[in-house]
Amino acid sequence: MAERVKSAAVSRDRTGEATISEEEIVDIIRKRKETEGQRITADRLAKMDIGDGNLTEEEKGFIAMTLRGCDKVIFFDDSERGRIDPRYAKLTWIHTIPHVPWKDRPQMKYAQKEKEEIVVFIKEKIRTFVAEPCESAYSNKWFFLRKGGSNKLRWIKNLQKTNAVTIRDVGSIPEADLLEEGSAGRSIYSNCDLFSGYDEIPLDYRDRHMTVMHTPLGLVQMMVVPIGWTNGMAVFQRAMIAVLKEFIPEKVEVFLDDFPIKGPVERDETEVFLGVRRFVVDHMSDVRDVLVKLDDANLTVSGTKSRWGVSSIKILGFICDKGGRRPDPEKLEKLMTWPSPLKSITEVRQFLRVVGYLRIFIKGYGEKAEPLSRLLRKTEGWIWGEEQASAMEALKEEFREGGQVLGVPFFEDEEGRPFIISTDAGPNSVGGLLSQKDGEGKERPLRFESRTLNPAERSYSQFKKEVLGVLDCLKAFRHYLYGRRFLLRVDPTALAAVLQKDFSVTDPTIARWMIHIRLYDCRVERISGSKNQVADGLSRLPIREGDLQRLKEEAVTMTKEEVMKIAANRAQIAVSSREEEGTLRTFLANLYDGKYRDIGLYLAGRETGTERIRQETLGYCMRGGHLFKRPTKFAIPMRVLCDPEERRAVIKELHDGVVGGHRGVKGTFDKVRRLYWWDGQYTKVEKYCSTCEVCQKRAMVWYKEPLVPSLPTVPSEKVHVDLVTMPKVVGELQYIINARDDLTGFVEAKVINHRFPQFRVERGHQTPVDALAKWCKGHAEQWSRYLQYAVWADNITVKSSTGYRP
Repeated sequence: MAERVKSAAVSRDRTGEATISEEEIVDIIRKRKETEGQRITADRLAKMDIGDGNLTEEEKGFIAMTLRGCDKVIFFDDSERGRIDPRYAKLTWIHTIPHVPWKDRPQMKYAQKEKEEIVVFIKEKIRTFVAEPCESAYSNKWFFLRKGGSNKLRWIKNLQKTNAVTIRDVGSIPEADLLEEGSAGRSIYSNCDLFSGYDEIPLDYRDRHMTVMHTPLGLVQMMVVPIGWTNGMAVFQRAMIAVLKEFIPEKVEVFLDDFPIKGPVERDETEVFLGVRRFVVDHMSDVRDVLVKLDDANLTVSGTKSRWGVSSIKILGFICDKGGRRPDPEKLEKLMTWPSPLKSITEVRQFLRVVGYLRIFIKGYGEKAEPLSRLLRKTEGWIWGEEQASAMEALKEEFREGGQVLGVPFFEDEEGRPFIISTDAGPNSVGGLLSQKDGEGKERPLRFESRTLNPAERSYSQFKKEVLGVLDCLKAFRHYLYGRRFLLRVDPTALAAVLQKDFSVTDPTIARWMIHIRLYDCRVERISGSKNQVADGLSRLPIREGDLQRLKEEAVTMTKEEVMKIAANRAQIAVSSREEEGTLRTFLANLYDGKYRDIGLYLAGRETGTERIRQETLGYCMRGGHLFKRPTKFAIPMRVLCDPEERRAVIKELHDGVVGGHRGVKGTFDKVRRLYWWDGQYTKVEKYCSTCEVCQKRAMVWYKEPLVPSLPTVPSEKVHVDLVTMPKVVGELQYIINARDDLTGFVEAKVINHRFPQFRVERGHQTPVDALAKWCKGHAEQWSRYLQYAVWADNITVKSSTGYRP
């Protein structure tokens, strides 16, 4: 007997071996539809899910009549299933890497009754173009399961080896929470289910041999995308979007073979005809449009699994209705009955995975889950104690009554209903809340965000944690906030001031975070800790004595009256108080004239205003009875001034005063425009500065010299130092040593009583000396009182050479 050898396991070219083309299959299905009678008979109509107590009998009849007009899109058994038209989706390829074909042993032992049922099942799949007999160098394992409830067979293909050599398609499906959020808040819904939708998406005949299975009828291969194939979801989602793209997202949200049809937001109860209301008619018009499109694509939806004209629907474990979205109680049952205690890290991870899916409904999730999260860290030993048991019960308790009901975001009224971010930070976690007022003016939560801090972050100062909390929330809620003006509520006054760009920070990490935070257009509202109940329930830390001492040391020396004046003005403009909301409609009309008076009266609701005034009103707002121009480039609203004397007083204060330092036109104008607004502002500032007697006396004639460029690359790389002789004062203080950074222009000065050798003279050193001379007004011996004022004024004034304040 000759020596036995194995045959070659090699895949061969299969071009031109299709037994029937897709066009022919689609044509057969369409012709079959034309010869059928009405699919929705009385018996089948009784099995359909129409309404859930929200409709009148007349409305149910209207929905049934609409569906009967599109009956060829609805199927009740496999013989009525459709097949997507090639115009909407090309044949699916299984792209693979080089490999050797495999042969898995078939499962051939069945009970007699099982075998008979399986044979009937496979024959039906062959008849409806789902599978076909074949020959192949491949074979895969398969088995059958019983579907829950219906007891029907489900054909499971084991395609692990096919998946191992498949080139992955990175097409994705929508995120669950965003999908249900987009579907919530409607007055009525319908939900379509394609039911075995994969059987309606064809597989290219040249790749079908990789799905072959041994069956009682011989080798059989799939003609459609098989369930379990790694790229199946991406292919199916792409096909459904191609069909329904004109309805996405206004009317339809697609998630594979399950897609809700969204009704109108407003529930219009107007009766269109006997017993049928407007919102039902409008919704069924949309349903009909969607079904017509499905019919054109030759797709079909399940008549028994779809729902029509209901008030709420279930989407991926959530319930969506007019009131918002909440977890599905049926899905919560597993969570509520989860056994305790947890016995291993694996069980902890499984529990947190389930709860984490619902974290947007949990206020303070990071803090509540911290004792359990601690068990997952490699640096922590396994200790299941009372703290862990309490944490597990606290997370369960969040859903004891069904869970939080989250509102629906509204994007159409940025001014009247802005998004609101409330943030907070505790010792172990940071978090916040995204909320918004609903149509009735009640503030409702949209989603919570929280996370635990890592060991390095826990060592941060409380101020740094607060900034980190703001940063995390902005990143988490970016898709709601970016490009829109919103309200940011914070607790610490220092944080509110920094966010308003009033102060710079020395910590480089915080400075980097602030660059990201300032990409957003927000109005900061300081809310006291006792009122900030919704942010995250995180414990707050008091300000330490050392922090207070540091703030005192860093404060700029000023008189008490000047500090109070500046602080009061800045607080009034930059940070709006919640208690101020009651006065927003009060307008001090006697302080304004012309168009500004008309705009203020319109905002206060006292006059309707012309079309031009209504358009200009968009750029203004009111605070405490005063009119403010909304910011564009700058971060705070600018108070409108109409009184010429008041305008002159402002310019005088910001030019002659402590914050002015008798600087030039550009420096003074930069200070004025950040706080106030009126027409012709620059001209007024220029006129005042050019007529200032003190400035004229100190003016110098400059002669042009050849330019010698200085090219420092970083601050403090080059510093110019100068010694200035001043009138002798008490204590023999007669000299100022003056240092100025060459790149930023930042200046430092100190009074000394010893004369040093001469240093290089730099132009910028003359500026604070001039300011001192102007403030002394003939009393030269008083120059030391004003030195710190001169330095401060110089450092907060924009340099014409750099465009920035030092």
